[in-house]
Amino acid sequence: MGNALYIQLTGMHVSAEFALRSGYIQEILPDREAVLKRADEIADEILKCAPLAVAAIKRIVMTGRYLTPEASIRLAEPIQAQISKTEDAMEGPKAFAEKRTAVWKMR
Repeated sequence: MGNALYIQLTGMHVSAEFALRSGYIQEILPDREAVLKRADEIADEILKCAPLAVAAIKRIVMTGRYLTPEASIRLAEPIQAQISKTEDAMEGPKAFAEKRTAVWKMR
């Protein structure tokens, strides 16, 4: 937070290396083509995951970041409990055990 505020309030320019060390970016890539290729790879990885779980994680992280750790846990617990009862929650481990790609049903 401190670095982010300093950069934004002062207009300081930062190097890619500084942005990586500070956690503002995840990787440094050589050019636009490599960035787009890597973005597609990451999207493909996310698409392999259970959509209900992905949506739940996004909700918990985006909402929970403004809460105390205790309140964040209280937010996450019922969401996790609901997700754990879905068909998709059973499909993931089953597909893994059967060495096949999971088929998500969004239920």
